[in-house]
Amino acid sequence: MDKLNMSNDVFSGFVFYGTLCLVKTAAMSLITSWNRWKYGSFNNPQDAQIESKSLDPGEYKKLMVPKEEVEKVRRAHLNDLENVIPFVLLGLLYVATDPPKTTAMWHFQTFFGARLSHTVACLTGMRQSVRAVNFLVGVTCFASMAIRTLLATL
Repeated sequence: MDKLNMSNDVFSGFVFYGTLCLVKTAAMSLITSWNRWKYGSFNNPQDAQIESKSLDPGEYKKLMVPKEEVEKVRRAHLNDLENVIPFVLLGLLYVATDPPKTTAMWHFQTFFGARLSHTVACLTGMRQSVRAVNFLVGVTCFASMAIRTLLATL
């Protein structure tokens, strides 16, 4: 476990970019909540009741209708959860294989850049092809790290 300490440049780089990925993912939750209040689109009755100031289900259920402004942020957040968590878990295993620093940093930086760009594309309504390219870049980083990790076990 001597590779999993901050004196190892690869681990230190992983901690930095992994943390950025996790903070970005957590920020998506805050943005989703903000948009729910901003656009009046809630997913639970208690929040809808507070905003509608009514206990009448006919009134507060009007605020429980999904709105695209909220849903696109929620989908981006879900996509982060599906990609960032596996990346961070695999990253720990990958660092343990003692990869070359330049290769490892390329993986970490490229993955973070792709996730950030993917989120911007989702939130600003860019073409699906922009999101797809960013998604595929992230998947390629993940696959490359997985292959290296698996080969190190042979």
